[in-house]
Amino acid sequence: MQRRRPARIAVAAVRRLGSLLRSGLRVFLAPAEDPRGAAPEPLERLESLVTRIRRALAATQSARRNLEARGAQLRDRRRVMEEQARRALLADRQELAHLALERSHAVERELRALDAHVEAARREEAHLALMEQQLGARIESLDTRRAVLSARYNAARAQVHLSEALAGITAELADLRTVLEWTERETEQMETRAAAIDRLVDSGALEVDALFGSAAIGGSADARPSDRSARPDLERKTGPAGP
Repeated sequence: MQRRRPARIAVAAVRRLGSLLRSGLRVFLAPAEDPRGAAPEPLERLESLVTRIRRALAATQSARRNLEARGAQLRDRRRVMEEQARRALLADRQELAHLALERSHAVERELRALDAHVEAARREEAHLALMEQQLGARIESLDTRRAVLSARYNAARAQVHLSEALAGITAELADLRTVLEWTERETEQMETRAAAIDRLVDSGALEVDALFGSAAIGGSADARPSDRSARPDLERKTGPAGP
């Protein structure tokens, strides 16, 4: 039983070694976590701000286009009024010409105010577009950095698990080495004893009786005289044996 125990320990150590290798490889080959799965709150606020900026930019662009369309209509009206004033002057209709010019001047003042609003809308568009680009670039930079850090963290964690598994394997290998050394010594001793016994038997220095005991052989020898003493009785009953 004492000799079988190291063998069982060796088998258990080998199994443990395989289990640690498999677990270490599973951890090392496991897929990395998606860094977008747990976006930090500041990054989410930046993305929400970019969304609002884009909406404001779209609204400003729409308002500017409406103002520009209104400006085009007013310019058409101003040309019509200027033409009316010119024709009234040619027809010597001073009052009608004066009224047409006043209306043309009013449209001109409205156009100047409208052009100022259009220019302000364009400046606002440029400002919002710049903010969108800056925040978008910042978000992209932070997102890239987060992905890189997440990949580095997962790689480091896998390396830690693998190192822990290798540390356990090293301990198991040390135990297995001890068991194998013990088994090797025991095997060498048994081989040495077997070779010595074979040499003694071959040289005649050690008889079979010394190996297996003389009880069985002695018993068979003691039975031989009885066999010889019983032979005359058998001859008397059956007759003398042939030559």
